[in-house]
Amino acid sequence: TITIPNGIWDELFGLFREYHWAIHEDKGGLDSLTPEILGHIFEKAVNQKASGAYYTPSQLTSYMAENTVNRLVVEKFNTEFNESVETGNEIITSKNPTFCEWLYENCLSNLKILDNACGSGAFLLSIANILFEYYKDVLSFLITANDKYRNSIDKNLNYFIKKKIITENIHGV
Repeated sequence: TITIPNGIWDELFGLFREYHWAIHEDKGGLDSLTPEILGHIFEKAVNQKASGAYYTPSQLTSYMAENTVNRLVVEKFNTEFNESVETGNEIITSKNPTFCEWLYENCLSNLKILDNACGSGAFLLSIANILFEYYKDVLSFLITANDKYRNSIDKNLNYFIKKKIITENIHGV
């Protein structure tokens, strides 16, 4: 058992409070800790050669996340409805209640993304950002169009979506 005195925790949390924690790489100033900075620290803290641990830059994780989620949504939708949309956004902007309800109930809510070597979680964070936008757009429409969603979705939509993504959609090892 390792025992760490409370004073050390106080110092560590005090250090953390000195910084602005940013989720997006491009938001924040000189005092911001971004996922890219934390990934770089993670990469340097482990023995890369022995463990094979490397941080993937945000541009690459964003590209992979967008192409993974968007392609999956579009392929599932086109197969289900015999349509030929090219982007997931087309489904939402169609304002078709059947399409939007399917997107939420049968696609997004059942989507599971596993990163079996998540390290600092950069890829999963990119996936979460893409899913957040999908959920926000489709649920905003469904809440206004359907009492079922208006009455069952938490009043704090952002919290509801983030909790759903973290507990149901993304998984890391």
